[in-house]
Amino acid sequence: MNYFTGVITNTRVTGTAASTVVVNTRNLSLVDDATIVVELRYTLESPIMTPLYVNGYVVPAGTVDIREFSIPGVFAYELQISVISPSEEETILTVFGLDESGNLVQNQRILQSEFTVLPAVL
Repeated sequence: MNYFTGVITNTRVTGTAASTVVVNTRNLSLVDDATIVVELRYTLESPIMTPLYVNGYVVPAGTVDIREFSIPGVFAYELQISVISPSEEETILTVFGLDESGNLVQNQRILQSEFTVLPAVL
């Protein structure tokens, strides 16, 4: 399953800017490890989204994984998260923006139910 955040504006003009994006993964399966691929793209006020991170990792069965991605000075960003296994019902994802002090940026919170589901990788 492929999840997409859409473009997230990250400027102080519209609120507090994030300097870090946190991707939380909870693997509810008691048997299967979860294989996750995160791609983070950004823009610095141009129409082109440039890949900044592509990160693949495994979340063992019954555990949680928290990954941080640094994005200071980024005008806007988007994430695509691919869950390769197990099923999407057993893998719960959330994304949060954090400011330079580590505080949550309220308008940069994406719960699993808020992701756009993509039929294929962009």
